[in-house]
Amino acid sequence: MAVTSKTFRAAAESHFDGFLAPFGFTRTRSEDEEFGFSVTYRCGERYVSIGATLHPHDYPYYLWLKLGDGSDDFPESDWNATALWQFVQHLSPDDYAKEKDLYDISMGLAEVDVEEKMRRLRASCEAFGQSFLSGDLALFRELRAAQNRDREPYKIYSPKQGGGYEMSYEEGSSRLKERFSDSSPKPWWKLW
Repeated sequence: MAVTSKTFRAAAESHFDGFLAPFGFTRTRSEDEEFGFSVTYRCGERYVSIGATLHPHDYPYYLWLKLGDGSDDFPESDWNATALWQFVQHLSPDDYAKEKDLYDISMGLAEVDVEEKMRRLRASCEAFGQSFLSGDLALFRELRAAQNRDREPYKIYSPKQGGGYEMSYEEGSSRLKERFSDSSPKPWWKLW
């Protein structure tokens, strides 16, 4: 790979710091490691997270941008967010088809290509994430709920005494699935 995770992180910050600031988002986390990067912006309970995996075990490499409401720490962030591409797919199937390559990271990517990807990612976020960025969470909650209703909680496989394995669902992820599979807003006292 011609570029490093530091290149991606710097480009994300360069393209998104100024863009998200007028919406009230500030950068709260920025990390790069040998095989990936992530940059997170928060505005109250809402967050925007941008990242990529560049690990050889994760090939083909990919870029992501997710919009979330709640904690940006795992495991809650795995359930309380939805990818920007889901907004694009819902709002404009034609644009979704045009943007499919946006999230792919090829092996020979150059620094100029990273800049172009971040420019396109910012433009997509501006065009299709506007309601979320402005604080209107109705579409976001609808898309997140649909996504989570179709997912299973994390599975745990335990050995059985006579051989084989028994599958059960992890309790915490079962609660998160239930919590984030409903698109209606909840009063704060019903969130726990």
